[in-house]
This record gives sequence, C-alpha cells and structure tokens, in this order.
Amino acid sequence: MRISKMRTLLPALAVAAFAATGLTGTASAASTPQPEPASDFLVAASCWDASFTGPPGNAHYDVGTWFRNGPSAACSGYQTTKQGWAVAYCRYINSAGNLWYYTIEGWVYGPNVTFPFNDAPTRYC
Repeated sequence: MRISKMRTLLPALAVAAFAATGLTGTASAASTPQPEPASDFLVAASCWDASFTGPPGNAHYDVGTWFRNGPSAACSGYQTTKQGWAVAYCRYINSAGNLWYYTIEGWVYGPNVTFPFNDAPTRYC
C-alpha cells in the first residue's frame, strides 16, 4: 500500500478502533458539551482527509480541559493538569450542535479553547 493511502487511512482506522471499544469519558471541568450519539465519532473519522495541508490554528487551553478520542463528551480522553497550546487542524459540529476542534492532542470541545492569534481553523473535518 502506498504511503499516501496509509496516511489517509490511519487516522480513520484509529478513530474507528476507539469507537468499537465503547469507551466513555467524564465531564469537562470547564464547559461540558451536551451528550450526543457515538455515531458522530465515526462520521468525523470517515470525512478526515490526512492530505490536508492548510494552515493550522493555535488553540490555547486552561487547566482541566479535556482532550478526547472523538468529538463527543461520551468519548474517552484525558484532562489537562496545566494550561498550554495545541495545534488545531479542523472544526466539526456534531449532531448535538456542539463545536469541536481536532488538535494534535485529540478532540477538544470548542468553548474550552481560545485562539488568541485569530487563527481558528476554518476547514471542517
């Protein structure tokens, strides 16, 4: 298989593998999105384009922000112990109408990050 095809498939396969395990997460210390079906996780994976080379954004997050393995509060993840920055590649609005960003750290609920340099990704996942 060509490297370019593997780059396209690997993110989608990783996301699908997590969805198949039925993992759940806990609520965010900052803003908590409304629950939505796990199918959003698969939808986002199916439309991911690893060949995208547009400019990423610089997302700032606070202590207690959750990064998850899918665009849903029901997805597992980890909570930050300090503030920091994450490169954000694209945005996604799930079936509950919640805005999520796909970052180098994982999926993050939109209200839990800021873009101080006005460079929030405009591309949809």
